[in-house]
Amino acid sequence: MAIKLTRCPVCRELLSPARFGPGGSIWAVTSVHISVQDRATPYLLAYVDLDDGPRILAHVQANPAGRPSVGDRVRLAGVTSAGDPLVRPDATDGVSTDPAHPGRYVSSPR
Repeated sequence: MAIKLTRCPVCRELLSPARFGPGGSIWAVTSVHISVQDRATPYLLAYVDLDDGPRILAHVQANPAGRPSVGDRVRLAGVTSAGDPLVRPDATDGVSTDPAHPGRYVSSPR
């Protein structure tokens, strides 16, 4: 269950919605083999450093080319059925080619 915050717990500043992404680089990646909340296993999780924002934990979309590595470029591809961020390999190196689907992840106060 997410905790809804309206202020920063450190400086007490008001929080406001922000946009991040869509491109980033994998900082760390792991394969999960233990089922959590009915998720099918195995699945990949990665910490992703977004180009213009924070580091996020995201699910990695299956890729026939193989498992991604640290430093590989990815882009936000939406969310999973559980609402978690989802990334996929980035063939465009972080540049959106479809203005109708910019693939940006929207963060808002929780």
